Amino acid sequence: MKLRQLILFSILLLYGCTEAFDFSTVSTELDQRYQNTIQKQLAALEEGEKNTRTLDFPISFALFSDTHMSFNKLDKAIQIVNANPDIRFIIHAGDIADNGILREYILFHNTMKGLSAPYFTVIGNHDYLLNGEDIYTQMFGPINYSIKINGLYIIFFDNVRWESGQEPDFEWLDNTLKTIPSEAKKLVVSHLPPWSGELDEPQQQRYINAMREAETTLSLHGHIGKFTFGTPYQDDIPYLTVDMNETDYFAVIHIYADSLQVEKIPIP
Repeated sequence: MKLRQLILFSILLLYGCTEAFDFSTVSTELDQRYQNTIQKQLAALEEGEKNTRTLDFPISFALFSDTHMSFNKLDKAIQIVNANPDIRFIIHAGDIADNGILREYILFHNTMKGLSAPYFTVIGNHDYLLNGEDIYTQMFGPINYSIKINGLYIIFFDNVRWESGQEPDFEWLDNTLKTIPSEAKKLVVSHLPPWSGELDEPQQQRYINAMREAETTLSLHGHIGKFTFGTPYQDDIPYLTVDMNETDYFAVIHIYADSLQVEKIPIP
């Protein structure tokens, strides 16, 4: 039985003999206006690119993550992003909800509506709790997906193991990377960096090898409670982690034709 199902069963058992239990805690019924967010965000991005942007580099975007207990920081980060017209989109690297319940997802969705640029998400470990996976897929769409923004390819890969009760689909990741031209700029976004401890040694190595073989431009993550940027595996593949729950920073990344730049942005 999956961990989130065990937690849900425990809650139902605890409250089953009372009249005070609030079933909105485990509800997964999502109003249509909150559904298919990634598809809507991609359409908005494509329309914006067509009308207001050139097709050239640099491409600048922001990276958020782990805002599940920090909606005040999220709101402040949105204000900072909105003041920078060069930011074309925002990536959120997971932990949207703290306990995987509907009202947390709706609060996130309503807060992110304040952005002046489109955003894209990957699922985090907290997002799986209770019925979080069901809510996530309704609100955002497929767990694993990829998009193309001009000459930049972005892969969103679910590598959560413990809370999902399943193994990451590395075959999907490998096959998706193989469809991208070798010379193209490519980003991979997953909640857990390979060194976080949740992936076993073969899985860590498989992810590291996939990044190397694809010559990935940047691997983006959250989860570990630190802002880090570097090349931890003695190769040329840079890894970036952001955690807005444990730190007061997010990142702005600039992708150039032959390089990249990462800015560490303080949240006041």
